[in-house]
Amino acid sequence: MVDAVIMMDVEAEDPRLPILRRQRQPAVLIGLPRDAAGLSCVDLDFEAAGRQAVDHLAGLGHRRVALIGSPRVVLDRHTTYAQRMVAGFRAETERLGVAGVFEPCESSHSGAAEALDRVFERLPDVTGLVVHNEVALPAVLAGLRERGIDVPRDMSVVAVCPQDVAVGQPQQLTSVDIPATRIGGVAVEMVMRLLDHGGETETRLLGPELTVRATTARAS
Repeated sequence: MVDAVIMMDVEAEDPRLPILRRQRQPAVLIGLPRDAAGLSCVDLDFEAAGRQAVDHLAGLGHRRVALIGSPRVVLDRHTTYAQRMVAGFRAETERLGVAGVFEPCESSHSGAAEALDRVFERLPDVTGLVVHNEVALPAVLAGLRERGIDVPRDMSVVAVCPQDVAVGQPQQLTSVDIPATRIGGVAVEMVMRLLDHGGETETRLLGPELTVRATTARAS
């Protein structure tokens, strides 16, 4: 009965895609599967977001950085936004010759504490942190305070999250915005155009935007 479908939480080999391809209704994915043939997609360019976060920290002189990312279950499902974020982070640390480690993080206070423990075990002199897990983000910041680590004097932090999350913390976070409202609006525009005019499918990856706030500073 529906005229069109917008689908979220896209996995690399998403089992829903063959079903969508068999339907007469147009579909737009919020996310990017490994094979998008026959379907339109829109998302933030998470790979570029990972590179941008590393570039910002490296530009401030940080040579040892870590990414605290999505929960393991999200990565194990091969949800592509999480994979693309890690790929961008790793590619840019390698390109710049920056020491970098990635740790998945469960979306809980204990998960954040455990992820921080693993980061400091692997990279004890880390001075730059990228956090791509908005649920765990407050607990990561609390964990740094509990360890007596001052942000940004001792540790610069870049969050990858919606703007309201970044500015809603006690200390406003330097962040790469996840523009969820804009992405949703673009998805609706794309599916309406397919309904009204048909035409070729397309993929749109929105360029990331980093806003400097109170949580990043030059490495000491």
